[in-house]
Amino acid sequence: MQLKARSLFWFKPSHRSSPEQIVGAALFLLISLSFQGLSGWLMRLSLETEWAKELFSGHASFLRATSNPAWTFYHLLTAFAIWNLWRCNSLKGLKLEAILFLLQFVLGVGWVLSLFVFHESLLALALLLFLCSNTLLAALLYWKKERFSGQALVPSFVWIFYVMGINMAICISNP
Repeated sequence: MQLKARSLFWFKPSHRSSPEQIVGAALFLLISLSFQGLSGWLMRLSLETEWAKELFSGHASFLRATSNPAWTFYHLLTAFAIWNLWRCNSLKGLKLEAILFLLQFVLGVGWVLSLFVFHESLLALALLLFLCSNTLLAALLYWKKERFSGQALVPSFVWIFYVMGINMAICISNP
């Protein structure tokens, strides 16, 4: 009884059945982790180049920006936030939130392409600024409809802010 009351505190009741919720969670995770896989693949290809070896030698914080577990956590939280929002609302009412959800991944892949593939650190910084703004806007919109979903995006925002600081250091050290 105590556990059920505690879970009701975290999650609002859903109008969707359990199988619907499981399929929805799987779809949001698939979308999120697919973008992470694409970004990770592009990062790994670039980390083998001379440019990356020169840049990352001796800078552990630069290597943390490419850390796979941190990005996986980011993508899991993002998928969880939209899934929790979707559980309690219809998709018709979540058009803007769904667009922001997908835009986060497009901006993330754009950042990876600009920094790791094209070696344009200033463009990458601009994309991270848009990503940071998008994550903040998504968190505020999610918060408005489902408080726990908005809170789930706070660590994502902090992680993007950290990566933005590292990208600024790359811009300064690599004009």
